[in-house]
Amino acid sequence: MWQLIILIAVILLVYITSRLTGNKRIESTTNKIEIVKCCVCDLNTPSSESIRKGEYWFCSEDCVVKNDI
Repeated sequence: MWQLIILIAVILLVYITSRLTGNKRIESTTNKIEIVKCCVCDLNTPSSESIRKGEYWFCSEDCVVKNDI
């Protein structure tokens, strides 16, 4: 009889501690990166590495030159 009570107590203890530690959420501190599409070749690149001319985004100087033609 005592063995059953100890077993139930251990199971409850494990359950309660897992619930207490499982509720903590890790906040994401990563910066969101905006992805834009080149209007010439449809390549997706980060906006920090892209070239913006007016309302259009380009992936490289080559695509800017191709658009001017």
